[in-house]
Amino acid sequence: MSQHAPRQRSRVTNGTALFVVDDADGRGPEARRFRDILSAVASDLGGGGDLSEVQRQLARRFAALALSLELQEAALVAGQNVDLDLFGRLSGQLNRLANTLGLRRVAKDVTPDLATYAASQSRREAAAR
Repeated sequence: MSQHAPRQRSRVTNGTALFVVDDADGRGPEARRFRDILSAVASDLGGGGDLSEVQRQLARRFAALALSLELQEAALVAGQNVDLDLFGRLSGQLNRLANTLGLRRVAKDVTPDLATYAASQSRREAAAR
């Protein structure tokens, strides 16, 4: 974080604005979705307060790409023409950013352990009686 007093830092640095541009007030649906994605990515990285500036910047780029891809998906579903080459390239960039940030797809183990399975079977048998 900057060593300057809060008055000497930008509103984005202070966390009071989402964007530097004044007319992007952050209240529209795209800005809200951008903020949601950014918050989720920051959470996946351990929380916004613990991120380095580089991680914060990469997370913002990730959110921007993800939002752009979501908007293109919505257009595609609505029957509009979408540049699939651009869509594919943006998807690849998003994946590379995720890898750079250390975000990995991890399979969630949904297999219950033996004790949990046995207990659920016992409950089912008891309920059937």
